[in-house]
Amino acid sequence: MKNIKILFSISLLLLIAAPVVSQNITFSKPLKPDDYRNTEFEIIGKLKAGTPSQDQYDSHILIYKNNNGHQRISVYAPDMTFIGNVQLKFLTEGLIGVDFLAFPDHFMMLYQYQKGAYVYCKMLLFNGNGQIIKNPEMIDSSKVGNGKVKSRIYSMVRSDNRDRILIYKINQDSDFNNIFYTFLYDNQLKFLRNSRLTLPMKDRRSFLSEFHLSNRGLFYFIRARQRNKNSRLTQADLIIKRPFSDTFSVHAIPLKDISIGKVKLKLDHKNSTIYSAAFYVEGRRGDVAGLFTGKFSLAKKEFTQLKTRPFDKQLLENANEKGKSNDAFDDYYIRNLTINGKGGFLITAEEYYTSSNYNGWGPMNGWYGRPMGISPYYYPGYSSMYYSPFSPYYYNPYGRRQQQSNVYHYKDVAILSYDSTLSLAWSNFIRKDQESANSASLLSYKMINISSALLFIYNDPYRRSFLLSAMSVSPNGKLEQLPTLRGQDRGFKWMPRYGRQIGARTVIIPSIYDNYLSFAKIIF
Repeated sequence: MKNIKILFSISLLLLIAAPVVSQNITFSKPLKPDDYRNTEFEIIGKLKAGTPSQDQYDSHILIYKNNNGHQRISVYAPDMTFIGNVQLKFLTEGLIGVDFLAFPDHFMMLYQYQKGAYVYCKMLLFNGNGQIIKNPEMIDSSKVGNGKVKSRIYSMVRSDNRDRILIYKINQDSDFNNIFYTFLYDNQLKFLRNSRLTLPMKDRRSFLSEFHLSNRGLFYFIRARQRNKNSRLTQADLIIKRPFSDTFSVHAIPLKDISIGKVKLKLDHKNSTIYSAAFYVEGRRGDVAGLFTGKFSLAKKEFTQLKTRPFDKQLLENANEKGKSNDAFDDYYIRNLTINGKGGFLITAEEYYTSSNYNGWGPMNGWYGRPMGISPYYYPGYSSMYYSPFSPYYYNPYGRRQQQSNVYHYKDVAILSYDSTLSLAWSNFIRKDQESANSASLLSYKMINISSALLFIYNDPYRRSFLLSAMSVSPNGKLEQLPTLRGQDRGFKWMPRYGRQIGARTVIIPSIYDNYLSFAKIIF
């Protein structure tokens, strides 16, 4: 296909501390089929071009798109020149969802669809040209009746090194027991093992979250319980399934006289330790008092550290410069937990809430409602026979029905670094004040790791719109504001929260130009 010339490219020089860091931004040309109001998409990644070579490029950037049922893989050159589309005609009208996992020279696509009374789950492999190199393989099927299934039944988790992939479904019986069906594969879609396991769920107030997979295929997640739908957690367990085991091991997280918000998990592969973190309150009600942290040793099969770390007055005042300090963290939720390699970790938390004439919701109120289907957390419906966490990557940012009264507020980002003793080593805040009615697609931020620093990319309010900004955070917590990333002056509206890091210093960020989607590659 004849290449379409790129719309334009911009090169900027930015100063970060002492060294000069060049920053190059290149936009793809908006295509008429990619109307942002009707197009769902996922940035798959940068892959080595397949063989035989079909063009002069040694690598491609691939993006999945679905416009009113027309499924395709869009292929872009490294300079974001559009090369062509690969149509996915085998995807049926009963498609429920797709998930992607990219490797250096190929990618996997997991898709599920309903046909009659059954939902089928299949997976296949593509090369870097978007061509199928391994035909669809049936993973599993589920009888669901003749009613239309509205949410996904199957979910996929991968290990950090991408050597192991686990597909699973959960069936809830009349006694609230969760019956797991798991299917373990390697990165070439070679089947390794399947299991059927049962996990008791105490009642309707119990639910699951934070599903992860280790590099060796160990499956772990959280089982928690609330007193009611709008309360904090009163009970929590770490659940572990080892690769060649058909049973779950349950490890209670003792909460004693506290209750907690959403638990975040992260595995330190080197030290075989699972870190956990959550905001806590004293008793059952009140304001967030601090961070509840823990370390679980996979070798010893027990928690070796569990501590509550109250926030001091100075941190609370920094978190809420304009209001009361005692409730400063009530509207924060933990977005990321990052292991620092020295026995400690770093968390980032964002202040977030909605205002509505019907119902306000936020991290400690209503358990993260999902008006757009892209909330970072999952809460199962009590009446669902099947359920699974909905992938946050497959979406139509503007196409979902929403209450007209919702106003979304995304404010400051807290960065908290804890040492090996689980004590706070340093803290800092990225100040922002984002607000938008009916859609949060332009709000929040994207964090990327460039080894020497963490970069936070987000929109800053500017003349009733936004300008894309970037902040650098050094390993010792020093903040450096990068000059504003241009694009708004040319009519682009950025959606940084849906960006994807595709290289050590490269990220793809979607944007909107004249009602059509464009994708910008930024090299730091």
